[in-house]
Amino acid sequence: MATTTKKKYRLPPDVEQELKRLLRPETDTRPVSVTLRFGYPFNPDETPPYSIESLPEQLKVRLDPPVEKSREIHYQATYRPEEYRALHEAYAAVADWPLLEVLIDHHRVPYSGNLWLPLLFFYLAEDQNPFHERVETEAGETAGPPAESERREN
Repeated sequence: MATTTKKKYRLPPDVEQELKRLLRPETDTRPVSVTLRFGYPFNPDETPPYSIESLPEQLKVRLDPPVEKSREIHYQATYRPEEYRALHEAYAAVADWPLLEVLIDHHRVPYSGNLWLPLLFFYLAEDQNPFHERVETEAGETAGPPAESERREN
């Protein structure tokens, strides 16, 4: 009687890592990026209604080369979460452009501009929010939200 041995198949490491990332997204440690893609309808016979000259300098240096497609001109700039202040300034500068998209990891995500981006600004700006941290004043008193133990006492 012949014994059969099971053959073990190993996936290449990059495929195994991608499969793990897809099946268990909470284990993904890659940094997230936020891309602002903005532009305007383009008519060669008219003067463009928007100009990149009016944009802040920190945004101009980040812009990828413009892309023209079907009578539209698109620009884009990518930011990491730790650059949220620059992202906030850039978003405020292009908020009124007609073709504005917010991409998360270079993908369209539902409500990315109306929900996820403001949440990102809110949670990453904790260091400027006085309600996130208790601070001792000159008089020795503490200011800010009550600590967890103080909330339970009341």
